Amino acid sequence: MSNAGWDKLLEESEKSSKSGSGKKGSGESALYMKIKGGQKHRVRFVGDPEFVLIFWDERDPEHKKKLIVPEKYEQRFRAKKLAIRKQIAINVIDRDDEKLRFKILEKGMNIFGPVLARYAEIKDKDGKRIHPGGPNGEDWIITSDNPADKRQTKYTIVNMDRTPFSKEEKALIARGKEREEYESLPLGEQGIIPLKEIYDSKKYIEQIEEFLKELGSDADSSERISEEVEEGDEVADLTGDSLDNSPVEEDAELSDEDLDKILF
Repeated sequence: MSNAGWDKLLEESEKSSKSGSGKKGSGESALYMKIKGGQKHRVRFVGDPEFVLIFWDERDPEHKKKLIVPEKYEQRFRAKKLAIRKQIAINVIDRDDEKLRFKILEKGMNIFGPVLARYAEIKDKDGKRIHPGGPNGEDWIITSDNPADKRQTKYTIVNMDRTPFSKEEKALIARGKEREEYESLPLGEQGIIPLKEIYDSKKYIEQIEEFLKELGSDADSSERISEEVEEGDEVADLTGDSLDNSPVEEDAELSDEDLDKILF
């Protein structure tokens, strides 16, 4: 099993720490996992994380735009004092959702810090790190407070016991091998959500160039940009609810080795 994604995340976390730098799904929710204040959410990570830079363009409050920013643009955004976020996205199973599907959890190190700390410390009998999104991963309980200023939200995340994938969960993972057969279903029911496609920053370059050109050299124009956007807000053209509430069909149960080939 490859732990490359989590190893990279751990490496970046350690770099940030040394430099001193440091944000309840329901059966009706769509693509993104929502963490609601004052509630507990039980999730299971699946697969590898993806690193993303996110900026919300709210010049038109009624039509806010979520931009995935290539790394080469980061300094240009920060030079204009624009609120750009370093986020981590990963597939999760929302245990509170009656419908079995994958969702994207998109948060910062205040969620993933404890996960990485455990990943760095806990090893299996062969001395290898245990992949949080692999067959031997655990469920996690996430809770948050509910402050008036959402930017002050504090999270608590606690690991549960080892939680192997169920037969139905393995069947859903297996759909990723033949995704074209399930294209009529919402994205989260087609198998593992392809994060690299969702967060392909190259698709946003034209919009970003137009945005920066309009701002020009006036750094104060950033005052028009809201910092109050909740992390993990949906991208409108990717959401959708399932019309098919039938359970996932159980194929022949996958071995851990088969799961690794699909997940990693």
